Amino acid sequence: FIAVPQVRRLSAGYLERWLQSPAISGLARTLFVSLVQAMQPVEPPLKEDIDAIECILSMKLKTNQLNTHIENVKKISITLPTLSVSQHIFSHLLRQAYLEIENPLPSQGASTSMTFLLSVTETLP
Repeated sequence: FIAVPQVRRLSAGYLERWLQSPAISGLARTLFVSLVQAMQPVEPPLKEDIDAIECILSMKLKTNQLNTHIENVKKISITLPTLSVSQHIFSHLLRQAYLEIENPLPSQGASTSMTFLLSVTETLP
């Protein structure tokens, strides 16, 4: 069912919760990869895929899941190498990095948003 754009959008909306649930996190990781691979590289991108990408970019995951999250966003930029998707990803990550600089958390070490931005920028066309 992941080939249906509305299913991708809906599942991406719940993905953050599922990834943080110990009982189903393994299945959620598999779904995450399948969801990214099922996105269609068309210009302009499908609204459902943009909504799914926005949900994925907005996820607040645990530190131990950050590398997997970054890798999946990199896969999105590789799978969907369109200008619209690249601009969407880059502007979202840049906005997050700016907000993190403007409002730093006292307990925060290295900027996770900047790490995310720099990692994903390597794959953007």
